[in-house]
Amino acid sequence: MNVKLIYSKNLSDPTGASTVMRIHAEQVDRYAKAGINFEVLARDTIYKKANTANSAQKPHFSYKKLITGSLERLSRKSATAAYLWTYIRSLRPAKKLNNLLRDYIEEDDVLFFNEFVMCYYYLKQYGKGNHKIVTMFHSDGEDFTAEKERTRGFEKTWVYRMYMRRQDLVISQTDRLGFVSRMAAERFKELHKEVDTDKVFYIQNGMQSYPQRDVPIHRPIEIVCVGTINPRKNQESIVRALIKCKDNGISLDHIHFTLVGGGEKLPLLMQLSDSYGLSKTVSFVGSSNEVDRYLREADIFILPSISEGLPMAILEAMRLSLPIVSTRVGGIPETIIDGESGLLIDSTADGVYQFITHINDYDWKKMGQKSYQLFQDRFTVEKMIESYISIFKSLS
Repeated sequence: MNVKLIYSKNLSDPTGASTVMRIHAEQVDRYAKAGINFEVLARDTIYKKANTANSAQKPHFSYKKLITGSLERLSRKSATAAYLWTYIRSLRPAKKLNNLLRDYIEEDDVLFFNEFVMCYYYLKQYGKGNHKIVTMFHSDGEDFTAEKERTRGFEKTWVYRMYMRRQDLVISQTDRLGFVSRMAAERFKELHKEVDTDKVFYIQNGMQSYPQRDVPIHRPIEIVCVGTINPRKNQESIVRALIKCKDNGISLDHIHFTLVGGGEKLPLLMQLSDSYGLSKTVSFVGSSNEVDRYLREADIFILPSISEGLPMAILEAMRLSLPIVSTRVGGIPETIIDGESGLLIDSTADGVYQFITHINDYDWKKMGQKSYQLFQDRFTVEKMIESYISIFKSLS
């Protein structure tokens, strides 16, 4: 059996989705032992020139950055601006990659898509043919949650109707439709009762295991958040909660937050932090290739997202024996035993505030040990790949 994973972005991108794709690429030998010839067709495995080599020759000023920055700001109010912003950043590169796929795909390949838009472009240009198709939705099971959150009134726009038509084509032509959490799969089936439930499945993300660590609890307690700093990840609620603590006369000497990641909200959060004198309580390190280092230096991991699929950042923290504080959205409740391996909080500043003001009520070291055990039981790369092998084999 030949399986081609098709991914329009770079495997080297510092995102959760790209991390999952890299894991697949690293497991070709495991797939081969199961009789599957597995190949990854991504932007940086097809294009001959590395993006990093090209970027070094580009001037600092970029009309593309200027245009996308303007469109990003307008995307809150205009679905058309949001579409153009997405087109420049994601859709156009996907179409360019799609134009090259014919040279890499054989007639008997199983096509494994991890973005609905990439699958749509393929089907529109080439048709399904004799291929079996597996499409993964790395979402919470809702239709275009991120777009609804970004653009006011998105569901009433022409862009939403167009996206739904494209999604309908993908759903109708896909043999197996997957999600990364049980909750997302169930939510999708609830919204799309016309879809045969037998073709809907879920496979939770997995990562390579690390040996269990003995995590000492520091003073001040070190709390780390890893993720692109944007409205969906909701790091602003951390800063707002710290401001509320200061306004209520609550000492912050016993805690310290480190926010790892770049993104559209980073300048605002840094400005807020400076304005309220929080420089000793919260640090911003921007994008980093040393995420593990920050996790190893932490006592607690926090992610106050308002929507998710199943975040890889949480799994990275679990495998390093950290307790998890996160929200009741997407697949996150499947990664936490509330009160035992971490805490489930509201995705608001008040939810983070309640965590901060009760931080001394819990045995965080014990919670971290339970978090690691949960990772070993459910979220290893071995379990993930075995599940995908079963899906692919069911198509033969």
